[in-house]
Amino acid sequence: MKLSKGPLKVITFTTDAVLRENEKRARAGGKIFHPTVYVAVEANEGTQAARIVAGFGLLLPAAAEVKSTITKFPHEWAGRRDVPRYWIETTDAVEVITAYEETK
Repeated sequence: MKLSKGPLKVITFTTDAVLRENEKRARAGGKIFHPTVYVAVEANEGTQAARIVAGFGLLLPAAAEVKSTITKFPHEWAGRRDVPRYWIETTDAVEVITAYEETK
């Protein structure tokens, strides 16, 4: 799924527990996995809420900026309950790989 250039996109990643669960499912021959990347797209003035797209990977522009903080994740609209220590911000186009099969 391609997200167009324009509004701020905040990219966060899943927890270690989810990655371990996905590994366990893969070893057991499972076909259903938890998403590992989340892209929150900031709402425009006419939009009610931010849009969140979940996926298994993404293609980023070279200019995407990695951010980090130890105190507070600054984007309440990004919808993350567990506060990330690292995230990526960009206003360029981003392509989210939404199907696990596409990552092979």
